[in-house]
Amino acid sequence: MRGFDIVEIERIQNKALWEAFQLKNKQMKDSNNGHTVTEKKLFHGTKSEYVAVICHKNFDWRVCGVNGTAFGQGSYFARDAKYSHSYTEDSHVKSMFVSRVLVGDYTRGSSSYRKPPSKDRGVINLYDSCVDDEIKPSIFVVFDSNQIYPEYLLQYKITHPLVSLVAAPAPTPVPAPRPAPKPSVTSYQSSTSSYRPSTSSYRPSTPSYQPSTPSYQPSIPSYQPSTSTNYPSVNRIQNRFSPSPPPTPSPKKSSDSCVIS
Repeated sequence: MRGFDIVEIERIQNKALWEAFQLKNKQMKDSNNGHTVTEKKLFHGTKSEYVAVICHKNFDWRVCGVNGTAFGQGSYFARDAKYSHSYTEDSHVKSMFVSRVLVGDYTRGSSSYRKPPSKDRGVINLYDSCVDDEIKPSIFVVFDSNQIYPEYLLQYKITHPLVSLVAAPAPTPVPAPRPAPKPSVTSYQSSTSSYRPSTSSYRPSTPSYQPSTPSYQPSIPSYQPSTSTNYPSVNRIQNRFSPSPPPTPSPKKSSDSCVIS
């Protein structure tokens, strides 16, 4: 996921839950003729008020299923973190678990399921979990908490995608063209005919700002050899825009690298 900052990552070490998870893994393996049980690491987003009880008592489907039971009344886990993020609370710091889940043999779920359906219409040979799609599953529903071990707790917060761009010192040249629109406003208020001369008076202000562009481009080679002066002073940036620049500056005048952001 993009646009997020990790606040803290905690590894959960609960001996009782781990032993119950390993025992369930052995039971599922024995009932599957000794074949290895499919295990996945999946995401689960939740509210901060449920974090402590999950770490101590594991997931409870009676709480986890309140957000929806489209594929069964169990604990929901997602392959993609962006899906689990939609189930976190609207707070500054959000909580998401990364859990080991024994998905085993799965089938497509239904909202009426309170346990996995039968493989042979009997009452003993049942599926281990339910999914949204048997071919490419992205949502898994588990009905037995012993098939789950909450391994990591992620706490993160949302960051604005343009935060890194706002801090750049590039907006310093912006005050230079601000005085230019002032005469154009007064000339526009006087009469309509005086607005046309204001257009011509405003055009010279445009080339006065444009020479700063070629002076900025040659500033790149001047910055590279100046190893001794790592940080150009702010006074250079201010003096660069205080005098009116020459109409046709020579490309060699690039000693003051004003914008280094």
